[in-house]
Amino acid sequence: MLPYVVKKKEDLQIAINYIEGRITGNTRDEGLRLSKLENARKARAAYAVDVSNEIQERIKEDHSSGKLGQVRLSKKYGYSVSEIRRVLGAR
Repeated sequence: MLPYVVKKKEDLQIAINYIEGRITGNTRDEGLRLSKLENARKARAAYAVDVSNEIQERIKEDHSSGKLGQVRLSKKYGYSVSEIRRVLGAR
């Protein structure tokens, strides 16, 4: 039935999840939690910057052999420090 529903698809999915025991009776808290997760995912996607593979390799090379820090790499390549951290895999 779910594939044929358009307007109330989310409501039907919640009802199915409740009946099958995947969520509790307090669907409001569960819905708010899922909503926050989805909003965070959309926010990350909206601010995601595509750094080409070539640039990523140069950043990694400058970091490892050139001993450049994240702030200097940020200034050199014009990306934010958080993007440089993401490329380097640093936390």
